[in-house]
Amino acid sequence: MAITDFRDLIVYKRSQALLPVIKRLCQKIECQNKELARNLLKTACQIAPEIAEGYAKKASAQEFKRYLEMAIGSTDEMIAHLEQVLLLEQAINRSSIQTLVKEYERIVKQLQVLKRNWH
Repeated sequence: MAITDFRDLIVYKRSQALLPVIKRLCQKIECQNKELARNLLKTACQIAPEIAEGYAKKASAQEFKRYLEMAIGSTDEMIAHLEQVLLLEQAINRSSIQTLVKEYERIVKQLQVLKRNWH
């Protein structure tokens, strides 16, 4: 399948698909830790727009790769926030958080492959 739009990128779709899950997680923890909930949602919402903005500049491979690096950074930050949830929120289902961590690790890998292989 040819990529004609940033919405064709699987990594973009995957990062967007996780937003409702993160929103529900934030609603569960915001009573105990508003700052962590705010950071989780803010960071989750940064990833797809960084991919989209980079794709808009795809004529310059270097510029697109710079935005992919930012998306990788935001995704790594997301993993760190989720690990903070594991440390601070005892009432949260640990396996669901670990599953989210694995999903964001997949996104990082996909972003790294896209960055490495983009012409």
